[in-house]
Amino acid sequence: MKARFDENGRVVPPAGVLTLNTVGDMNVPVNTGIAAARIHGAIPFLRPENVLAPDYPDYVAPDGLLSLYGMTPNKFLLTNHVIEGIAWLGRHPAGAGCAPDVSGFPGCTDAATYPSGSKVCANALFDPEDLAEGKMLYAHQRPAVPLRLARLAKAGASGEEKTVWAPRLDAQKTGWRPSGTLAGVLTAYIVPQGVHGFDPPDPCKNFDTGSYLTNVLAHYFATEGTDLYYLSHPNEHRCAAVTDPKAATACTWP
Repeated sequence: MKARFDENGRVVPPAGVLTLNTVGDMNVPVNTGIAAARIHGAIPFLRPENVLAPDYPDYVAPDGLLSLYGMTPNKFLLTNHVIEGIAWLGRHPAGAGCAPDVSGFPGCTDAATYPSGSKVCANALFDPEDLAEGKMLYAHQRPAVPLRLARLAKAGASGEEKTVWAPRLDAQKTGWRPSGTLAGVLTAYIVPQGVHGFDPPDPCKNFDTGSYLTNVLAHYFATEGTDLYYLSHPNEHRCAAVTDPKAATACTWP
């Protein structure tokens, strides 16, 4: 992330950027979105000991991230076939409890609208972000530690990886206290077989991905790119999936 200059040669402040992909998207291929995020530094692919690390500090994974996953985030996405994103290869079958993600909301009985069935469940894709944290009923495979990558949107320097990646590393401990513009990437799980984009809010889903992503994105814009709610509120962020903003379980946005 090199410094940017305006027409008068003055340094332009960092601009926030969030790459939003959906798992298994083949219309706007998920691998393309991941590649874009890799370019802007949100998916590090070098280890600190790599010979290229001193010359390309924006692409180096700090020790904190390496200890979380045992590998770079880029390799994590490769290993779990998120970059590949092809459901019919059946690499990550869902568990025996795989069922339609239908809520108990009044009138929500059309399970056929919410994909499941033996073929869909057997060919389920991997969920790298685990935004629902078990609230989806697909019983799909998900990581022990979700990815949810974000860093400060500033040019890094060799040795500053820990500082630049504080938003993600702090979220793992006590939560990120917004104090800078963020560059991040989110590859959201919508349905087991993958899909392009996400639907509007839908209270018939047990975990309403439409409400969740709309609210999280709106909050990111409202805070001028400084707050990704799942990083600043790692224990409460699922409130963003509540369709009714007046519900007791809805978020109280700052």
